[in-house]
Amino acid sequence: MSRLIEFLRRLIAHERWFLFAALTAPVAWLVAAGIALPFILVAQPESLPDRDGWLRILSGLLFAPVLENLIMIAMIGVARHFCRAWLSVAIMVCVMALVHAIAASWMAIAASVAFLVYGASYVAWYPSGGRRAYWITVLQHAIFNLPATLAGTLFR
Repeated sequence: MSRLIEFLRRLIAHERWFLFAALTAPVAWLVAAGIALPFILVAQPESLPDRDGWLRILSGLLFAPVLENLIMIAMIGVARHFCRAWLSVAIMVCVMALVHAIAASWMAIAASVAFLVYGASYVAWYPSGGRRAYWITVLQHAIFNLPATLAGTLFR
């Protein structure tokens, strides 16, 4: 585990933001899918809103990453005034998991893993610039949403 963390730190130090996002998002997706899959198989998953294919793609790959990550950094920013960075990320993860649980209970699990990665990434990349840190998390979010968005579009 320490080798992985050191590798990620080197990516940040060398400003390899695209490789960082391209590696961390699929790992987060695999962890989230591995945790949520038993819940999805045991209980019939709640149906998500029925949307047109293009609207589903725009929503999953553009609107959600841009808007939800803006909300994420606002929560982290407010919480950072009262507590340390890791605690502000933990608070944000709890809020985002609860909000996603409204749509579907299994989404709370996926959101917990995903927003933990996005929040930690934002805090880690923030010293190189807030805008850069934000857009890295947007890219991570879009990559994370890609499999479910495509599956939901192709198999509806």
